[in-house]
Amino acid sequence: MAKTTTLSEAKEFLRISTSSQDVVIQVLIDSAEEYVAKAANVVFKTDTELAAEIIEFNDGGEQYIFMNQRPVRSVSSLAPTNDAGNPLDPTEYALDGSCVRKSNNGDFAFGVNRWTVTYVGGYGDTDPATIYPPAAKLAVLQMVYKGYNNRGGKNSESGQGVSANWGNLIDDEIRALISSFSKNQGFF
Repeated sequence: MAKTTTLSEAKEFLRISTSSQDVVIQVLIDSAEEYVAKAANVVFKTDTELAAEIIEFNDGGEQYIFMNQRPVRSVSSLAPTNDAGNPLDPTEYALDGSCVRKSNNGDFAFGVNRWTVTYVGGYGDTDPATIYPPAAKLAVLQMVYKGYNNRGGKNSESGQGVSANWGNLIDDEIRALISSFSKNQGFF
């Protein structure tokens, strides 16, 4: 399901008014969103999905614990996994971008899945506080345009004429758009 970009937005961007290519365009949108999210190391969700808390297990061993569903909006609990679930006092850690860090500049104790983090993360679709970055939508639209105009072309690994190899179609403009909101600096 598309999150950053609707089918009607993509059709308008492509200047297509018929529905004969809707399936192809939707596949391109979904694929482009997945690529952009992975490249930027962020998560796109609907607001309903965004409201759900995420529980992750992390190893620790450093001053920071990084969460997977970025950007991180809030942390409701940080607890040692094998310590009867007694969470740390919130004054012992702070949200720092897409990670939590120890307030005293010390390290979190190390151990495989040593820490349980409960948090809310990702970009949402309507709330202004969590809305997708405009650069994400533009990157997806540019990729859909390139994929649509290259379907079945020499730069694609095609399945039903839809490009599945974004690497050959990504240009510097799309890279710059993704890098502008990326949590994964230096990906490209």
